[in-house]
Amino acid sequence: MIRRGLALTVVSLVLLTAVEAKRARADEPATTIPVDVATPAAVPTVAAPASVAPSCTPLYAPVYIEDWGRLAALTQSDSLISPRAEFWARRREQANWVLGAGLILGGGAAALGTLDRLTTDAWSNTSKWSIAGGVGAALVSFLAYLAYSPDQDDLLTILNQWNLRHPDRLLAP
Repeated sequence: MIRRGLALTVVSLVLLTAVEAKRARADEPATTIPVDVATPAAVPTVAAPASVAPSCTPLYAPVYIEDWGRLAALTQSDSLISPRAEFWARRREQANWVLGAGLILGGGAAALGTLDRLTTDAWSNTSKWSIAGGVGAALVSFLAYLAYSPDQDDLLTILNQWNLRHPDRLLAP
């Protein structure tokens, strides 16, 4: 109990210190020029135009990638990156087919087992194995989909390579 109280005290002190530091920064006055050191009237002051964009933002918007097929189409001009993007696009499509086939076959087998159970009003070994096999096939196809399909790291690797080679045409996930 003493440890919990001590931990809560330490956490509350850290939070209060952070809040007080934030308040102290907010209460600091902005840098001002004293009145006695004003600029002479002969030197005109030039204000920055409001239409100037900050130098850290690009003058163009990146192209956002919706899917792997679009990424493969956008990277066709680069002979190094295009084969990799096409490989991952094909791999995603194949993984989608594996998942779809497994769900259709597994769902069909489970539905047949359930239908057999409902028509005979008793559990037979055929209906039990059909339901278990259908659920198993659907689960295996889902796991194969997860293992075989490209993930976010693969996408970011291709995008980073493209953005390093083509800073004038950025791509974003």
